[in-house]
Amino acid sequence: MIITPKHLYKYRVWESENQRKTLTENNIFFASSHQFNDPFDCKIPIRYDLLPRRQKLDMLLKIYRPLFPNVHEEELWNAVKEVVDGGVPSLKGISLARKFSEAQDEFVRNNFGVFSLTADPSNVIMWSHYADSHKGLCICFDVLKLMKFLTSKRSSTGAVFELHKIKYAREYPIIQPSGTRNGEALLQVLITKSVDWKYENEFRIILYEATKAQITIPHKIITCIIMGCQISTESRQEIIETLRQKKSSAKLCQARMKDSDFDLNLEEVTY
Repeated sequence: MIITPKHLYKYRVWESENQRKTLTENNIFFASSHQFNDPFDCKIPIRYDLLPRRQKLDMLLKIYRPLFPNVHEEELWNAVKEVVDGGVPSLKGISLARKFSEAQDEFVRNNFGVFSLTADPSNVIMWSHYADSHKGLCICFDVLKLMKFLTSKRSSTGAVFELHKIKYAREYPIIQPSGTRNGEALLQVLITKSVDWKYENEFRIILYEATKAQITIPHKIITCIIMGCQISTESRQEIIETLRQKKSSAKLCQARMKDSDFDLNLEEVTY
């Protein structure tokens, strides 16, 4: 059983106009998979090639038909059979597995938005990679309030949001298309990453049937802001002024390097 933390965090670059909006305007952004920094992210192939021959033929025909609207149906069908049976298709010199993979990538890219979070606000590497080498900030979200707010949007917009913890693996899992709903197979694609990324301790809120969506959340969902240990005096003051203008009740902390080891202390700041 996966226990979801009460709080999750988002590292931000304060000097980025778009990223600072998470604090200044309470905006969160659900990115498309092609915007991720991991080239393998959301690209694990569902093994449609393991399906029975007839199902592969039907599926590949659905993929080819919109690509070649002016090709006669019989010619298209013959090309599909060439691909499935291991030959070189007359219309597209590309393997069956590759064709399925491309179609899957395009579908994921256009139909799912992802808001990535972490359970660790003190990870030195995360601060370096995602918060401008410790010159940015880290924003804390109340998970229960955030998910309650997002869930409430379903009645008015039809949007569906789900929170999942990332699974880390050393090899591609074999994701079967049969014996499971296609949605379950796609979910495994969306929440499985290489074990090399385990240090991120990532959770994802997935937005279904939409991508590149920006949503404004209520003030109370942001409960703490942590400033990086190398933040500039100017940026620090700008963050404090932002909180004052918003009349925020969120706690403010300053990350500082410990004297005795490679770790950070989070010291509360009065503003």
